[in-house]
Amino acid sequence: MNKNLIIAGTEKAGTTALYLHLAKHPDVCASVVKETNFFRQNYTGELAKDGASYRRLFAGECKPGMVMLEASPGYLAEASDVAPRIAALLPDALLVFILREPAERLRSFFEHSRSQLKFSSDISYGQYVDACLAHEVHDAAVKPALSEWHLNGMRTGRYAELLIPFFEAFDRQRLLVVDYEALKTKSAEVTRRVCGFAGLNTAQIQEAQIEKANVTFSGRIEWVHRVAVHANRKLEFALRHRPALKRSLVTLYKKMNQQREGYDPTDTETQRKVREYYRGSNEALAKLLAPEFSMSWLQSGPGG
Repeated sequence: MNKNLIIAGTEKAGTTALYLHLAKHPDVCASVVKETNFFRQNYTGELAKDGASYRRLFAGECKPGMVMLEASPGYLAEASDVAPRIAALLPDALLVFILREPAERLRSFFEHSRSQLKFSSDISYGQYVDACLAHEVHDAAVKPALSEWHLNGMRTGRYAELLIPFFEAFDRQRLLVVDYEALKTKSAEVTRRVCGFAGLNTAQIQEAQIEKANVTFSGRIEWVHRVAVHANRKLEFALRHRPALKRSLVTLYKKMNQQREGYDPTDTETQRKVREYYRGSNEALAKLLAPEFSMSWLQSGPGG
């Protein structure tokens, strides 16, 4: 009998880094690609009652007793559909949610999407925020060329309402909520918590700091960056379980074509809009998580 451990959210909160770290454990059978997205709306196949379709997404043979691990951070964003689907097929699944201060997560999500050429580099962060806000009230007057997924980017940070379907579908002890800040600063401690949650022997995984993954950076020469982004997508299957090779390739590429890593601070007005938007959600989240879980940024003042 295998356990199922799913890192179900959220985007731009260290899910890749945690997945790669846990995948090193000898008792973990990791999915072939990190994000199977099996339970999301864009999965068009029929969910097999025996789970055979799901098991085929994992590397090799998952021996009895091993923990089957995947990380699809988009699950949280589509909670109302995904939570009951997971519960129906994997009622004993264990789910981990890494939550990042929502204003920071939104900016990271925007910059990463832009660096991955998901939309035009001409769209500023302020314009993106205005487009998301207009989308929520169905205002067609402000609508740049963005996908529905990106237009819903702000809503993805309203964690309280997105966690509720999972809290309703699973017993509380099957859910673990992790603070992104703790993952960054106390990764060994967080790893031990997750391993204990999944019933894994913590002595069999390295105690070293979790290595960063998917750090946002922009390319100096645009056409070269386009080729690199395309190659990265095509080689996802081959590179995901060869992290050392991928790190070497990314390091080499950065030396050749990186323009900058990170991004400029948010302008004051856009920051105000975003933090005001998340104020009520953060207050609801603090109540929802208490007393089992706490987020350091929930104590940092209005709006997170």
